Amino acid sequence: MRSEEIIKEFLSKNNVKINILTYLEVVEDSNYEIRPIDREIINHIIVDAYNGFSESVKTISNEITKKYNVFLGRKEKKIIKKALDYKLYDELNKISNIKDKITNEQLTNIVKKERIKNELIVNECKNEFINKLIEAIKTRNKKRITDYLNFLYSRLLKHNEFYERSINDIFCENKLYFDEGDYKKIFENCSSATEKTNYEIAVQNFNIIYQEKIIDNSEDLNEIVVIKIDQFLFNEFNSKEKFYSYVFQIIVESYKKIKNHRSLIIKVDNIIFDDVNLKWEIYSYITIFSENFISYKEKRSYYKPEEICIDYLEHKYSVGKSDLLLDNLKKYYKNDKEILKKLSNELKIKNLKSELDFFKNVRTGFQFVDCIILERDILFDNSEDVKFLNNNNELLLVFSKHQIDDRKLPCPVCSSLKISGNSYPEIGIKSWECKNNFCSERSKTTSKVWTG
Repeated sequence: MRSEEIIKEFLSKNNVKINILTYLEVVEDSNYEIRPIDREIINHIIVDAYNGFSESVKTISNEITKKYNVFLGRKEKKIIKKALDYKLYDELNKISNIKDKITNEQLTNIVKKERIKNELIVNECKNEFINKLIEAIKTRNKKRITDYLNFLYSRLLKHNEFYERSINDIFCENKLYFDEGDYKKIFENCSSATEKTNYEIAVQNFNIIYQEKIIDNSEDLNEIVVIKIDQFLFNEFNSKEKFYSYVFQIIVESYKKIKNHRSLIIKVDNIIFDDVNLKWEIYSYITIFSENFISYKEKRSYYKPEEICIDYLEHKYSVGKSDLLLDNLKKYYKNDKEILKKLSNELKIKNLKSELDFFKNVRTGFQFVDCIILERDILFDNSEDVKFLNNNNELLLVFSKHQIDDRKLPCPVCSSLKISGNSYPEIGIKSWECKNNFCSERSKTTSKVWTG
């Protein structure tokens, strides 16, 4: 039976009268295999999404710890939850790291006993969902109705039409969302991969191919670069200026050699020059340089140089803010050739053009993450004027490379490239949301259910 028919049957049994096809986009492809499926599957889906058995998982974990001195991790608890939600007790065989202390039969008996004891939870979760859906129908809240029904449908697909898929299936569904160049890069690997497998495995394999061929397609780039700055390195130069110039150049080259969203680690030892320990000076110079050595003109709409510049002028020259000044600065950054003279007469600032032009470009580089102080068992030399203080530490600086990349990333749950994101919650990291109606974990199809 097709998934929409299963939902119709479920709603009819629970006295919900609604034409679901008015609200749902359904899978039309006739090539999908329809499986014999347990009619209780929707109840299982609802109790799963409501985390109905979350307390039961804790109870089972505590019992196993007490009886068998076994501690379950997040992965093991997730498997137990799935066994409880869907009565898939064979899933418990996947917990292999505790079999030396508890047999699979013992574990299964504990889980089954807890499931039977709390069977009413399933009905409670189902009733809560039904009541919310009925309320949305009564108030004619079309958006809420659509969210509720799409929640059921998208999750049901994973157990029915989408139960087995091939990499080629996913590739074909994404054809509309590929750039031409990306399509060619991935075509050969995906078009021939027609063997069907478990849904989640197919998604995982497609995403690996996409990542390797389109995102991380340069074998020359590194996952991590580690730099050590010590006395020996410093002694190779006859001046601080040459030393810093070399260190800064190494940082620039490291940026080119690191994959995006990976790390640069810099270890700074104690370095003495003219009776001064340079450790903390090196720290300050490196952190400032590392975040600002790249300069480019930002064309994305979120960068508004006039708003930054007017704050700068207020702070440095005590210029009063006004809508007129903001408007004139906006004209300047849009290359209005007549506005500079007007601004010069108004502001009376020496070298005004140079000051304004500074904000035409943005400055970026690595993102500073942390400075870790490494405590050692030995004492190091310290600056002459603070020799009375014990110095037993070195520094470890951690940076991330987050270069803005507008290429699409497939959804980790459904592999869809029908995605969106129009904000940057962190520098260089774009917001992301799956827009595939058939994705079982779309935030829009679940958050409404649990907060409404």
